[in-house]
This record gives sequence, C-alpha cells and structure tokens, in this order.
Amino acid sequence: MKLTNNVIRIVDNSINYSYDIHEDTRKVIDFVKNIVKIPDKVVQTFSTEAGQ
Repeated sequence: MKLTNNVIRIVDNSINYSYDIHEDTRKVIDFVKNIVKIPDKVVQTFSTEAGQ
C-alpha cells in the first residue's frame, strides 16, 4: 500500500503541478550559474528582471 500511495502521490503532483514562469526561469538560471560559468551577456538576456 505504501508504494502504491507514493506512486499515486507522484503522479498526482505531476499532473496538478502549477508553475510561475518567472520563478521557474530564475531557478533554472541560478542552478546553471552554479554549475557553469555563463557570460554576463547571456545572463542579462535571459534574466527575469530584464526590462522591469
């Protein structure tokens, strides 16, 4: 039962996931910046704060 409940919970969370495009984009950029050195020009282009 526990395994079945976990699978149902994972599927339910995947189906009902709501997202904020700005927040999710910021998270991706922050994650990548910690792994790879990205030129500042690229960060500025994809920054969620650009133009605000």
